[in-house]
Amino acid sequence: AINPSANVTLFWGANDGGTAPANWANTVELGTISLTSSKLSSGIIVTSDLPPTYQPSTRPVSLLVDGVLPASDGSYSTWNVWYRQDPTFTFDLGEEHTLEEISIFFQPWDRGDELAEVKVEVSRDGVNFVDFNAYAGFVATRGKGAWAEMDLRTVKARFFRLTPKFQGWGHLWGEVEFWEIKR
Repeated sequence: AINPSANVTLFWGANDGGTAPANWANTVELGTISLTSSKLSSGIIVTSDLPPTYQPSTRPVSLLVDGVLPASDGSYSTWNVWYRQDPTFTFDLGEEHTLEEISIFFQPWDRGDELAEVKVEVSRDGVNFVDFNAYAGFVATRGKGAWAEMDLRTVKARFFRLTPKFQGWGHLWGEVEFWEIKR
């Protein structure tokens, strides 16, 4: 497990002391600093209105939240695939969370800007969804996995609906992560 905190010491002075602490004129111990967000790692249930078009029985949509990235780039055999389809995913986080970010690990296949847009809707009850935002501008190297990060500006909800739009081949998704703000 990764410990998202660090012991921090601030070094400063009239001259650059480099990487040797003794070369700095001043130091102050700031103590332990913790990150402000953490990844939700369990209890997420995902459904899709469309099953994957490639091996849906062995590559179910639930693999999008299993915490495991696809084993290979330049192939679609270890990715969840929707060929020429735009599915809608609904994620149930189990309870309300205040989120900072949603990250999607995707692989462009036909063109670098294949993931044209992701529409995000939110709900507290899983029935009444409200449009939150549409995100665009995701560009990555064809045949290589990359992260599409969406800033949620501290939205609080239990259910998140993502509707991607492709341009080109379709969708190759490996993982979806939800980053919660810790107070």
